[in-house]
Amino acid sequence: MKKLKIQDKFTAIELDAKSIKLAQGEVVLGKPKLTALFFAKDLDLGAAKTKDNIKSQLLKNAIEADSCLICLPRHSVTTRYLKLPSQDEKEIEKMVKLQIPKLLPYASTEIVSSFKIINSDSAGFNYCIVVLAQQNLVKNFYSFLESIGIKPTKVILSSEGSVNLVAFLENDSFKNETVIIVDVDVASADIIIIREGQLVFTRSISRLSNETANELSWQNKLQDEIKRSLEIADKE
Repeated sequence: MKKLKIQDKFTAIELDAKSIKLAQGEVVLGKPKLTALFFAKDLDLGAAKTKDNIKSQLLKNAIEADSCLICLPRHSVTTRYLKLPSQDEKEIEKMVKLQIPKLLPYASTEIVSSFKIINSDSAGFNYCIVVLAQQNLVKNFYSFLESIGIKPTKVILSSEGSVNLVAFLENDSFKNETVIIVDVDVASADIIIIREGQLVFTRSISRLSNETANELSWQNKLQDEIKRSLEIADKE
């Protein structure tokens, strides 16, 4: 979960079990610009028909991507906030691996993990965001992208993608502030807090079908969840 350096050109793809989202951007005359957006839903990522269809749609829209970032949807991973007694990143990585069976009902070999140090104290403790995803999920995403001719080069959390996109478009103008991003999708929303340009908190909330139909109910829930997220972030 290290901060990405914004390149002159990039391709980011977010996958879940039934959809694909793609965004491309580049810097033109010193200014950031989104150059391509693509979305397809109701997919079966394991079906050959789906792969052929996505390849043809990308070709039709003149979208080329030899390599890309995979953005894991926030709702498909688990995050935890841990206080760990080490300043060494390799030691922290080992500690996170040992914590996995305590945090999830899976063996550590079944889980892909990453962490981001968000604060340290004078006693030598580091406060970390830990991200946990099922290994099979990540492997399936890799396999699907490679089958349509795209080589994934890095996996990040979609929350990080949102932070990087804002930094890309705003040119880090918020780097000395605390900012909240609310990323609302069809079935869920991601509430993200950035402090001094760094992701320090992320929380996913579900958007049920009846709430989607009733926009007022959903708006009220979203307001309540934003307030609750601020309270949780403060405690964490």
